[in-house]
Amino acid sequence: MEYSVFTMLEHFLAGRSDAAFAQLDQSIREEGTSSVYQLMAFFAGRLRAMLFARRLLAEGRREGDIVKAMGGSPYAAKKSLQAAKAFSVEDLEEGLMLLAEGDYEGKTGRTLPREALAGALVRIFVAK
Repeated sequence: MEYSVFTMLEHFLAGRSDAAFAQLDQSIREEGTSSVYQLMAFFAGRLRAMLFARRLLAEGRREGDIVKAMGGSPYAAKKSLQAAKAFSVEDLEEGLMLLAEGDYEGKTGRTLPREALAGALVRIFVAK
């Protein structure tokens, strides 16, 4: 599932939102409706990593130092660093809030879980 999130992020960042949402729907079909909350968590994790990288970029840190500071998989850290360049710190902070709101809306029944996630993703990646 985490691989699917990386693929969706790549689609969103390249302006291919239709492909990203097709991947989202495929993941939900394969994993079940309850997977929406796991997907939200994975997206939040990627946004947190991007936010960390973006903050370090804003401090003027070198990319190699940022990748080391991020820890974990160097591949994932590099991907997060590259993706972070497309956003401001404020954009990423807002994106995390949107995912949290989507999680709340889905869990309280205000919105269907898939629609809550899709709405957050549109506001983060498509309508920005």
